[in-house]
Amino acid sequence: YYTSLNRAGKEFMGVTDDEVKNAKLADVIAPEYHALMQEKIAEKLAGKVTLYEVEVIRKDNHRVPLELNSWVIYEDGKPVGIQGVARNVAERKQAEAALRESELHLGSVVTAAPVILFAVDCDGIFTLSEGKGLESLDLKAGEVVGESVFELYADVPKIIADIKRALAGESFINNIEIGDLIYESRYTPVFDEQKAVSGIIGVSFDITERKQIENALLKSEEKFRSIIEVVSDCVWEADEKGVYQFVSPQVKDVIGYEPEELLGKTPYDLMKPPEAGRVIDYLKPITAARRNFVFMESVVRHKNGESIITETSGVPVFNKAGEYCGYRGVVRDITERKRSENELRASQKQLRDLSAHLQ
Repeated sequence: YYTSLNRAGKEFMGVTDDEVKNAKLADVIAPEYHALMQEKIAEKLAGKVTLYEVEVIRKDNHRVPLELNSWVIYEDGKPVGIQGVARNVAERKQAEAALRESELHLGSVVTAAPVILFAVDCDGIFTLSEGKGLESLDLKAGEVVGESVFELYADVPKIIADIKRALAGESFINNIEIGDLIYESRYTPVFDEQKAVSGIIGVSFDITERKQIENALLKSEEKFRSIIEVVSDCVWEADEKGVYQFVSPQVKDVIGYEPEELLGKTPYDLMKPPEAGRVIDYLKPITAARRNFVFMESVVRHKNGESIITETSGVPVFNKAGEYCGYRGVVRDITERKRSENELRASQKQLRDLSAHLQ
């Protein structure tokens, strides 16, 4: 039976003084902990120090975990009772459960994601090596733990340099090539209580495929630019609002402007209002339907102020998601061609008129 319970204990359990006097310890300890309680009492009687956890059932039937630290009371050398201190560890248990869940979640992410988590001590000895990304290196989780990074990667000077740099106290990101693989590695030094570097933790991402795509894109862009540089027509690209995003250098031969002078402008900025209105009306149904257009003639102002006739063709551009992004095409100066055509038509008319007169 309880002989006494302090005020905090009574408030915690939700009981009165009278209820305490008539209560047994077994009445508040959850049934599944009774055997443990008897075991610990026996250990106390044998002179052992005990510290253990049980769950108690409060008056409102709510179960709460407690940490118990108790000792035997003796009178005339005989045990007559037990005195102790109980501490509510509910918040600690919740925190521990959350930590375990977080660790399990992190573990599942590391196991499934193509990353490598690693840690080394101040001597460069691996203390952690985890992650699915190890498979690309033909390594298993924990396989290199206990080995020296300086010996394991002696033939990769950049890794050695990065480890020394991080052990000097610097946090940074660097790309590392190991064979045909490329990793983006992030290094973070760990400091002890004296603010000395005690090791490094890091994470490496396999970016080989990304780099291959970037290199292929770069080569494609270089090829595209080399083609643009040899064609006589001006190549252009405009967004969904018709604003120029790219103009090739040949634009200077067409209308006298440098490419950067046209970025942020629209083709209509180079036309007189009536001509701009005509072209807008012509293109509106075409662009709304996302159709190609070819050999569209328009009159634009050259940088020197003269009016020239251009011929423009374009195709709609879509991103990877299939979303409309604008148009891409070519434009050329056909002023001389149109002048020659007009002169030819005029000459043909004169011949027809002369022939009719002679008949």
